[in-house]
Amino acid sequence: MTGKIVSIPTFPTKTVHNHSFTHVMSKALEAHYIVLKKRFLEFTQHAVEVEHHWKEFATESTKEFRSLVKKKRDLERQVMELEGMIGPRGTNTGMKTDYQEEVEALKRTQSLQKIRDLWAGIAEFHSVQAPQRRIVDSVLNGEANKYHIDASQIQPRVIKWKCVLILITGSCAQ
Repeated sequence: MTGKIVSIPTFPTKTVHNHSFTHVMSKALEAHYIVLKKRFLEFTQHAVEVEHHWKEFATESTKEFRSLVKKKRDLERQVMELEGMIGPRGTNTGMKTDYQEEVEALKRTQSLQKIRDLWAGIAEFHSVQAPQRRIVDSVLNGEANKYHIDASQIQPRVIKWKCVLILITGSCAQ
């Protein structure tokens, strides 16, 4: 499939003068629609086939890569055994291979990143909880009950008059 540019021809519009050709025009539009639909379906099927092919190729390449890496590790181990740097499998002379060092470095990096993430979470929690800590500190220091409302100076008649006003009007205007 090539990337052809599809030009859609313009079809005549229905007028009083070409009323007798309406049936022919509709058939031509249907035929053109069918051709475009077939092209689209062919292109879509081809795209799906290509995607499937590349997925298979990627899977095979990944398997081959992993196999080659394993063979390389085994060959490096055999060379080191022959040179006497390490003992046969299952024994260790204290020397680490590059692979072992990389694995340990990766584990250290992952654990450091985990600690950094935990520390960032603790710092965020500490900053978010600052207002609540201030409230708790004020309660513990005795500052919470520093101010209170004393209603002893309010005259009962004013309260009664406002309640009656609210009941009558439905809202307190004053």
